[in-house]
Amino acid sequence: MRAKDILENLYKNVHWIIGYFFLVILLAGGLGKLMNNFVWKYEMDLKFPSLFKFGNQWLYHLTGRGSQKTREKKNKEIIPIVDVMADLGEKTRLYRGILFDFNTDNSGSLREIFLKVAVRGKFEDDKETEKKIFYWEEIPGDVFILPYKSIINLNITYYQEE
Repeated sequence: MRAKDILENLYKNVHWIIGYFFLVILLAGGLGKLMNNFVWKYEMDLKFPSLFKFGNQWLYHLTGRGSQKTREKKNKEIIPIVDVMADLGEKTRLYRGILFDFNTDNSGSLREIFLKVAVRGKFEDDKETEKKIFYWEEIPGDVFILPYKSIINLNITYYQEE
């Protein structure tokens, strides 16, 4: 068979070839999504960690997946509330907020965290007692992004509705 005959045959059947590749990609993506949902819903990654555990430990720490509280109350939404002490060069600040999202780099190290309803810890001088009073100041905006390289300490509280 000559190259010309092969090319003519490919050209005649190009719609079948494209359809085949499209079907394979669609089936692979659909099956992958279905398996991901199955593993997540039935907590297969917690029951059989050697087979299904996600490679990034930050997923478990920051979302509370597999913690004692989440095992006690199934099917309840977990809201991770974080207290973060950050070094901003000349100042050390305390932040609190609802963990909304996070990013990691290729090695799995945390790169940044995203907080909603973020507040900043502040001190104010009390003129009567001459002591400092601590209060939370609201940070304007929808999402507060904090780079991990500035984080000194991170405290996570997993909140669930009763």
